[in-house]
Amino acid sequence: MTISKAGQLEQMHAVCLALDADVRRSTLDGHITVLVPEGRSELAHSVQKRLMQQSALYPNIVCYCFDEFSTLIYAV
Repeated sequence: MTISKAGQLEQMHAVCLALDADVRRSTLDGHITVLVPEGRSELAHSVQKRLMQQSALYPNIVCYCFDEFSTLIYAV
């Protein structure tokens, strides 16, 4: 069964909500922003590693790490 782009993004959103991070979803623009407070490098690394692993499961999901503390997830 093929999951739509919106469905893939919804599943990634569920993953994000389970993390110890500030998660913001824009349904208008179709992306998710995940932020970890500066100074929490170990947590930030763990969050980004989890997001990269999970996003690799979906063919239409891109996970872009701006820096150590902020990640953008979107569908293409």
